[in-house]
Amino acid sequence: MDVEQVRTIVRVTLEETFTALGADIKNPGEVKEIQQDFAWTRSTRQLMRTAKTTAITALVGAGVTGLAAVLWHAISVARASNLGG
Repeated sequence: MDVEQVRTIVRVTLEETFTALGADIKNPGEVKEIQQDFAWTRSTRQLMRTAKTTAITALVGAGVTGLAAVLWHAISVARASNLGG
């Protein structure tokens, strides 16, 4: 099997695969749309990763702030009890 036969097999396999997925890769406009779809998928995935990280950071920050407020309140109440008492 020479290089041209391998290229033909690969080309036909790709055409059949993309056709089965509903894309005509012989049409340059269709190829451009597929590229844009892949780019959109990537940007959406990255956006979701960023949103997840931001949400986790916000939740942890809120939890730490809440614990600090409870601790502050407990210390204030304890000091007030000792001073008044």
